[in-house]
Amino acid sequence: MTRRWARLVLAHKNLVLGLWLVLGTLGAIGARALPALLTTSLTVPGSQSAAADALLSQRFGANVEGAFVVVLAQAPARAAQLSVDDHRLRAAASVIEGAKTSTFATSGGAAYATVQSPLDLQAAAAATKELRAALLKHHLDRAEVTGAPALQADVTPLLAHDLAVGEVVAAAVALVVITAVIGPSLAALIPLLAAVGTVTVALGALWVLAHVVTMVLYVPNLAELIGVGIALDYSLLIVRRYGEYAMDGGSRQEAVLATMESAGRTVAWSGLTVAVALSALFVVDVPFIHSLAIAGVLVPLVAVAAALSLQPVLLSILGSFRRGAGLSGAASPVWRRLAGLAVRAPRWTLVGTLVPLVALSIPLGWLRLAPTSLSALPASLASVPPLTVLSERFAPGLVTPIDVLVTTPVPGGALRADVAAATLRLARELLANQDVAVVAIGSHPPYVDRARRDRLMVVVARSSLGASATGVLVGEIRGRLAREARLPAGASLLVGGAPAQGVDFVTRVDGAIPIIVAWLALASLVLQSVSFGSLSLALLAIALDGVAMAAAFGAVVAVFRFGVGVPFGRYHVGALEAWVPVFLLAMLFGLSMDYEMFIVRRIREARGAGADDASAIVAGLAGTGRVVSAAALIMVAALFGLYAGSVVGLQELGVGLAIGVVIDASVVRALVLPAAIALLGRSAWWLPGRKTAPGAPAPPA
Repeated sequence: MTRRWARLVLAHKNLVLGLWLVLGTLGAIGARALPALLTTSLTVPGSQSAAADALLSQRFGANVEGAFVVVLAQAPARAAQLSVDDHRLRAAASVIEGAKTSTFATSGGAAYATVQSPLDLQAAAAATKELRAALLKHHLDRAEVTGAPALQADVTPLLAHDLAVGEVVAAAVALVVITAVIGPSLAALIPLLAAVGTVTVALGALWVLAHVVTMVLYVPNLAELIGVGIALDYSLLIVRRYGEYAMDGGSRQEAVLATMESAGRTVAWSGLTVAVALSALFVVDVPFIHSLAIAGVLVPLVAVAAALSLQPVLLSILGSFRRGAGLSGAASPVWRRLAGLAVRAPRWTLVGTLVPLVALSIPLGWLRLAPTSLSALPASLASVPPLTVLSERFAPGLVTPIDVLVTTPVPGGALRADVAAATLRLARELLANQDVAVVAIGSHPPYVDRARRDRLMVVVARSSLGASATGVLVGEIRGRLAREARLPAGASLLVGGAPAQGVDFVTRVDGAIPIIVAWLALASLVLQSVSFGSLSLALLAIALDGVAMAAAFGAVVAVFRFGVGVPFGRYHVGALEAWVPVFLLAMLFGLSMDYEMFIVRRIREARGAGADDASAIVAGLAGTGRVVSAAALIMVAALFGLYAGSVVGLQELGVGLAIGVVIDASVVRALVLPAAIALLGRSAWWLPGRKTAPGAPAPPA
């Protein structure tokens, strides 16, 4: 089928090239406009925090994600000057239509006020620059702006800078590696062109999708850098296999067709497995995670489309090699020796490799999840110094307070004596809590809505968003303290605000992890059983993937929680961002299956050519080892923009993926896999209902 498809592509190569050129150009244009459509929102549909935030918006006119905080690091000494500053703040805030301001509050020589906008997070972030300019215009030149919109506005260009650095490093390393693997020729440009086509088209598709679904701010970095790595890996595999056929002396077209029939089929299966693995993220019913899933599924599928359509055309145009070029088909002597060692002493090889991997996974027992971390933000961001002032001179939870709503079923219910008494009991209990800095309540707006149906209590924690103490406090308000408040019949309590949203986010992600693991295991079992023609190898792959991922997770915890391996992790945090482990889990599972398919399919080919089991294992590893190690090196280079960047969540993901890829490609696939197959012998190729192993000669009639 892939041969027929490749023949069709080559028959219309001008049309194919033109289509990719048009799509790539449109994608590049869409990529520039994509950041304006992105968000950092952690909204959890159907959660208590979502219900509370909706009521805050509808009945109190409050917008959790659209609020700015204006900070004066040096508060005026005289009250009269502070009153003037209040007037100037209102004038400056009028640049945002519908914005409402509070008066400046002072403490510790600093002052702050809120600017509540009716805008969603994306629009409010876009208005940050205007607000800052308006503050200067109205002579509040000492004022600094922070809050969720300002933080997003400041992080966006930082992510773009990290992405640009990552692209340059990835391209440079890829060019060196590709040239080393295939030799100096025009064909070395093919993987780079395939990667450019993949990334631009994928980003263009994401730009279209961002108009109808929520997309997180990290999507361009993930799609672009991971897309570069995957596209280069697939293209390199195809180009190297093409070189083997081209050196046999046949026509260029025949070499292309033979390549697509073998390597093209492998790439198609590999891309499908990565996409299926990342589709597991759709299990987590959170828009933030869904956007990562969309990008994760889209990128490998576009990479496969490029490999099966653009790649044959590029090979037919640029696929000329000098005799003796790097991809003449000669097996890698290093991988041949490693495979030979694993086959000769499989038990000792397994012990010598699995024990260190198990040891590396031990820190996994200290894995903790958090929605995000305001304490791990780059100090260079304009919104971080005022955040530090608020934390040090007021309370860390001031910029992200907990909103407690006491709701009643009828207008005027909030003013009933029993409702007021219950609210007061809750406030007193909160004030007695050592994790609470401030509790604000009242019997008039803004603490009571216009219909006097609901009461609002604003709770400022002594710990910041993402800290474990803040999460515990949210749980206590929803549980023990809500019961002890003894709300009257008909009244109910809802807890919202960013801390409650974060708790709901982590809970939703945590609850989905077992389902994701089951999904990945089942998908791996089905896809690899079909691809390998062996249930035994599919089960083996799942076990090896589990070992490699546990080691990678353990390494990430060791780096970011315990400071091991600095400078790879420049932040020390009490917990990993909750989205990182689930994305890391799905991505590593997909990449592990990817590399496994490259190797096992070559082992099958060697067995089909008549080699015995041991010789087939050595031949398969030796024939693919160079391209697998090169692909892993390129992938690690592509991840540079993540783990060398300034955003802690992307750093965590980059370090985890890089370590996982290195472990998988250099230890698991080079040593553990061949040793395990050697121990299994012919049973490695067992499939229920089949008597003859794939690739083995059929029994005589």
